[in-house]
Amino acid sequence: APLSLEELQRLVEVANSRFYAGQHEAALAQVKEAVEALERSPPSARNWKLLAAGRVLQSLILKATGKKEPATEAFRRVLRVAPSHVLDANEYSPSTVAAFEAVRKELKAAKKSAVSIVSQPPGVEVFLDGAPVGTTPFSGALPPGSYSVSILGAAGSSFPRVLKVERTAASIEVDLAFEASLAPQLPLCVEGAGEEAV
Repeated sequence: APLSLEELQRLVEVANSRFYAGQHEAALAQVKEAVEALERSPPSARNWKLLAAGRVLQSLILKATGKKEPATEAFRRVLRVAPSHVLDANEYSPSTVAAFEAVRKELKAAKKSAVSIVSQPPGVEVFLDGAPVGTTPFSGALPPGSYSVSILGAAGSSFPRVLKVERTAASIEVDLAFEASLAPQLPLCVEGAGEEAV
């Protein structure tokens, strides 16, 4: 059975304690488990808060083990969908806050492509990589990369899909009424054929 949000919160807290106790490998394994479980969970603002904290902790552990680029990428995964996310200076060291701000500056200067997400019905919540970013019809600009997109409304949630943002505009259309009416059974192919199916 999937872990509850409270269990995932506890997993992140234990990983944090292990990190500060110098048990980096155990901490990394636990935070990775929590982040992956949160990525599979139905989206919500509460999930996002914990997911962002997990990714920041993941970055700290990776940096402590000499893995600088993966550490920077973990910060990037937060800031590319939540550019206004702030690290509390009372909880993080000045060097961590400075590294986070450097990634924010890098992403602000990066070239972005237009993104459009529409749904039937309109006016439902849009989540990118787990972060709430607005409602449909949604339009924004994102740095290149692959993003997980989920839509959440009164009828239920869409199946997650991958949005590949490249140099040209990217768009997704979601029939939430239809998708929410389906009983979630994995594996479910909602897009593509053969090895391209997602």
